[in-house]
Amino acid sequence: MRHFQLLVLLGDLGSLRAAAASLNLTQPAASKMLAEVERTFGAPLFDRGRHGVEPNIFGRSAIRHARVMMAETEHAANELNAMRGGATTVVRVGAPSITDVVPKATVELMRLIPGTCVEIREGRARDLLKLLLDAELDCVLGALPSETLTNDPIEQLQSEVVFNDHICAVVAKTNPLSRKGRASWHDLSSQRWIAPPRNTPVRRAFMAGFLNNGLTPPQPVVEAVSPPTLGALIRLDRSLIGVARYGSARDSDAFPGTRIVEIVPKMTLPPICAILRRTSVQRPKAVVTFVEALKRAARSSRPRAT
Repeated sequence: MRHFQLLVLLGDLGSLRAAAASLNLTQPAASKMLAEVERTFGAPLFDRGRHGVEPNIFGRSAIRHARVMMAETEHAANELNAMRGGATTVVRVGAPSITDVVPKATVELMRLIPGTCVEIREGRARDLLKLLLDAELDCVLGALPSETLTNDPIEQLQSEVVFNDHICAVVAKTNPLSRKGRASWHDLSSQRWIAPPRNTPVRRAFMAGFLNNGLTPPQPVVEAVSPPTLGALIRLDRSLIGVARYGSARDSDAFPGTRIVEIVPKMTLPPICAILRRTSVQRPKAVVTFVEALKRAARSSRPRAT
């Protein structure tokens, strides 16, 4: 494990001296450990220079595997501690902060495999995927960010579609649009919008929807990402309309006092998937069961009344 720690520190710090200090080693001792690692792998892993060390193609692969081994070891220790407290297994899940399928799948998993302990970490997809690649998570629910599709790590991942998604409008129940249930892009072009920032998939799809229909995208009067903030603004000012993922907006608890208005023609988003690390070993039963529970939860969810 100390050899693995050294590899990870060298990748993070780029300095043998700094890595040695972090491990409470002398620099000669750290150099000896690195030589042992390189001898074991049968290839130099780092390029040495005046300003430190830089991992080469072999080194980057070795560091990635070292991170996974360290994370898996920590997971094994945590699982054993949980088992001492009565748990039978631990599943680590990454998910967006608002989605109705994760709670449903979690409850079903604990019913199907009694004693399962579920750790849910919320955050942005790109951050959660890094944790997945480093073996700190077992599964991530989300859409693959576009930048991930062009990077090498995509080969280390596999995904299963949980549900297809699209954007929709969220309005106050007292808004006249709520009675229609659907509206065209032209109907919505002059509305006062709440939208997420430009660099998000939802905002890009929002702008593309208007452009594809020969319209100038409206400038949002408010930019906000948090569903509670969006919902509160809509309830306080019924003239405001929010744009959101249908997969999030269909959860009435996330947007109380509001209704969904479908926008036609539909503007699709990348599907929401259960994203896993590729592995050559059999996947734990609890992880497989959780993924299937996610799919069932998505199928059983019904649109909110419009």
